[in-house]
Amino acid sequence: MSYINSLNKSRKKISWKQIRYVLISFFTSIAWGWNLAPKADAAPIYDAFVTYSTTKITTIMAGFPVAGPLFTLLFTAIANLIPWAVLMMVGGIVIWQAYLGYQEYDRENFSGIVKPLLNIIVLIILVIATDRIVTFMFTGA
Repeated sequence: MSYINSLNKSRKKISWKQIRYVLISFFTSIAWGWNLAPKADAAPIYDAFVTYSTTKITTIMAGFPVAGPLFTLLFTAIANLIPWAVLMMVGGIVIWQAYLGYQEYDRENFSGIVKPLLNIIVLIILVIATDRIVTFMFTGA
């Protein structure tokens, strides 16, 4: 029995560590390429939203002399963290799906690998499509 287990372990060529390195290098190169790609700049629109919202929050919180500036500062910080939170959430889902795919590979269930891979591909396509749609809606480019 132990001979069979050692035989199965030696057959496995890919480790989870190697998959993590591939994911990190792949997504890092995509992030750099995405950053360098020419595209319409929708950031001023988001900045205008944050400025407008902060002005309204400041007006509302003016009645609270001590807590007003603190809540305004916290709202601005949270509003500026929204894009990063979305990216971290998408990254977490991709890593989770990659790990599910690796578990299927570890069980030698190669047909089970297809579902996590398709989930990752669909998620990346949705993120790219959302970016293009939002940029078009706000800039027309």
